[in-house]
Amino acid sequence: MSIKKIIGLLLAFCFLLSIGASAKTMEFTIGSTDLYVKDAEIESKTIDAVPYIENSRTMVPVRVVSENFGAEVDWNNEARKVTITSEDKTVELTIDSNVALVNGEEKALDAPATIKDGRTMVPLRFVGEALGKNIEFVDASKQILITDHPSAITVDGYGISMEDVETALRYIAFTPGNIEESVLNALDYFVQVTPIANAAKANGVYLNDSQKKELTDSVMNDKDSYYSSTLTAPLIKVLSDNLLAKTYLDTLLEQYPIGNDTIADFYNQAYVRAKHILILTEDPQTGEALSKKEQANAKKQIEDIAKKLKNGEDFDALMNEYCQDPGIIQNPDGYVFTAGEMVPEFEEAAFALKEGEISGIVETSYGYHILKKEPLPEVSEYIKMIIENTIRTEISNRIIQGLTDNADIELVTPIEKMIEEFSYLG
Repeated sequence: MSIKKIIGLLLAFCFLLSIGASAKTMEFTIGSTDLYVKDAEIESKTIDAVPYIENSRTMVPVRVVSENFGAEVDWNNEARKVTITSEDKTVELTIDSNVALVNGEEKALDAPATIKDGRTMVPLRFVGEALGKNIEFVDASKQILITDHPSAITVDGYGISMEDVETALRYIAFTPGNIEESVLNALDYFVQVTPIANAAKANGVYLNDSQKKELTDSVMNDKDSYYSSTLTAPLIKVLSDNLLAKTYLDTLLEQYPIGNDTIADFYNQAYVRAKHILILTEDPQTGEALSKKEQANAKKQIEDIAKKLKNGEDFDALMNEYCQDPGIIQNPDGYVFTAGEMVPEFEEAAFALKEGEISGIVETSYGYHILKKEPLPEVSEYIKMIIENTIRTEISNRIIQGLTDNADIELVTPIEKMIEEFSYLG
């Protein structure tokens, strides 16, 4: 999946979803009295009832959640019932009951409302969804996000929130002065990373406690100085998904051991060794072209050398006498290289030769060359390392392509709306 596919998705959607200017996000942390509320600015608050997890269910203080989103909360002590009233919803929960009423309709709860330390606690997901809010739990940091922002996109059913996109814009994919390109880059980042992270979770691969702690600590330690203008939960979520994707790729790559025979085959197919005789047409100190007269003399000299070679004179003797490449002092037996390491004309000529064969005159930006292809030496440890990394990258790219090409991407918020929402960053 790429930016082009995202653009295609944009063109396929004709509806527009508004992103309200008053969109609000709350950030809790399990076991903490800290609450951050992001509206136009981020406000730090202290709450007197901390969220907690019990029987795998997250419980939050009903009054804090409801009132921060403009809902009213009423407590009926006799009935032991809490009523939450918003613009279009009335939610009634009775303490210790697994049934709630939403606009008079019964809804089953997987965890009942309860009283803890004198505060009414309610199951997070139910009350959030009953009020029409999006809920996210960030496992690495045990943080909770509750927002009335719509999602940006979903990847294989996994929500990428507007807060996630803002995080990517700020710290990963921002192009100064071009918010449209930045948004597209941010979305492209998610459609590349998220399918891999999803596949990891589906196959039982998760971050370990040490990875979670190190990641969370690194963000929290820099919160006041570096991350003070954003919520930390979206950043930790984005970073943990990225780390999980890398961890999963490493796990998959272990299934493809790279032995000495594989490295040797790659080396023999992708590398070449060549000596050369170079007559320069540029100043070796400044890189500026020599005068036309000097260039003509250089061409005449290389042609004379070519005749000598044709007449059977020794290549090494002529190279040592005439070559103007100072690199032959360190490489008297020739250069060992692969594609992309030399100028194109030099590479093309070297790979076209048979072992022991001498080329004609080859012109490059440096000057005139005559090459001789030599047998490859035994592969060095340094080149072994490069080859192994190259092979692993190729395997990794194939795995990534297989995981991302068939990802189910749903654009929830139109891209032009995201551009509008994040225009202040540009």
